[in-house]
Order: sequence, then structure tokens, then C-alpha cells
Amino acid sequence: MKTRNNKAIILAIITLVLLVFTWPLKWSLVVEDEDDMVRLVIPITEKLEFTYYSIHSVSRTGLMEYLHVEEQEGTFVFVADKVRYEDQSGAGLPEYAYDGSRFYEEDGYFYIDGMDRVYKSLSFQVEEAYMNTLFIEGHEYLLYTWPKDRKGSVEFTIQKISLLELLKKSFKTL
Repeated sequence: MKTRNNKAIILAIITLVLLVFTWPLKWSLVVEDEDDMVRLVIPITEKLEFTYYSIHSVSRTGLMEYLHVEEQEGTFVFVADKVRYEDQSGAGLPEYAYDGSRFYEEDGYFYIDGMDRVYKSLSFQVEEAYMNTLFIEGHEYLLYTWPKDRKGSVEFTIQKISLLELLKKSFKTL
């Protein structure tokens, strides 16, 4: 009788462990490097906001992008709200607003806000010279330190990821 109870308990524990490791966690912002290694997982809150900073490759001045995550039509997306930059001499740094956004200058910076650009994922080329940095929930992540040679790419996605998937993508030896 005890053997049967012990087997049932062991089976229940194994089942529970398997469920814990394979059941997807809640929706999360997942940042992976170019080797598909998970570097950061942040659970989605009601309105997860973050800022991406880099040095512009042409003007060599700071560029801040303000984004948030929101639910749209049953899935989560990234929404670019505003951009701030210091110099308009770089390629791709506009001098005017478009698509209902607003361009203005304030305290020596140029801004475009009200952008409302929607993305399913974000991919950034990162390099130490461009000081690519993520500011989120009071933390600062130096993205350019993640690639092996301090030069590469990172991808931001929103997904449900299980603990087992997270472990596999965090440790390449699994």
C-alpha cells in the first residue's frame, strides 16, 4: 500500500515539475542577442514604458526613443511615442512632423512626439561606439556589452516563454 502511495506522490511531483517548466509564463518583453540567447525578460505590466538610447551614426549625437508596450487586438505590440535628438545634420533626423505627429525644439533638443508607430518586434544594431542603452523600470542595461565583440544585434519581442524555453535560450549547453 505504501509503495502505491509513494509512486503516486512521485508521479504527482514529476507532473508538477513538468508543468512548472513547460507552462508559458505571462506575456513578457524578451530581449535576445544575435546568438538567440535570452538576455532579459520583463513581465508586461499595464503600460510598460521604456527608453532606448544610442549615439546617432552620422551626427554622433545622442538619440532617445520613447516607447511602450500595449495590447492591440488580443496581442501585445511595441509603440514608438516620441524621439529626442540633439542635431539635425544626421541622415534620418527629420526637421518636421509627419502622420499627425508634432515637431518642436526645447532646451536645445529636437522632439517629435505623437508618433504612435506600431511594431511587432524591434531589432537594433548595437556597438560600443554607439553606447546603445535600454532604460526600463528604473534599470539601465548596456546593450552593446551583450554581443561577443561589442558589436552585433539585439531583438526585442513580446512572447509567452516557459521556464524550460528560458533555460534553453539562456544556456547554450542544454
